[in-house]
Formats: sequence, structure tokens, C-alpha cells
Amino acid sequence: MAASPLNAVKLDLGIILILAVVLWLLVGRFVAAPAAQIGVLFAYGLAGMAWIVVRSRRVLRRQDRG
Repeated sequence: MAASPLNAVKLDLGIILILAVVLWLLVGRFVAAPAAQIGVLFAYGLAGMAWIVVRSRRVLRRQDRG
């Protein structure tokens, strides 16, 4: 059975989630205001989501061509 073409995207998602937990644990030390902490986590979440969407679209587009 062939490996899934989305395995690299799954790995990226795992790394993004692990870094999100680390950021969540550390953001209080670097940003004082609670609203700013939420903003930092929200921005990281949006960036991670955008990365996963772009990466998966690239993989699927490459899969359709090949």
C-alpha cells in the first residue's frame, strides 16, 4: 500500500500543534496584557491555519498533475 501524499501535511500539523502548546505556556512570560496574549495566540493560530491550507492545496494540486 502506498503512503498517503498528505503525510507531510500531517507532520506539519503535528509540529504546529506542539509549538502552539509551547507558545501557550510561554506567552504569559513575554506579553503582560491578557488581550495581547489572546492576540498573539490568535495570530499564531491564523498563521498555522494558513500554512496548512496552502501546504495541503499544493500537495493535492501536485497529486492531480502527477
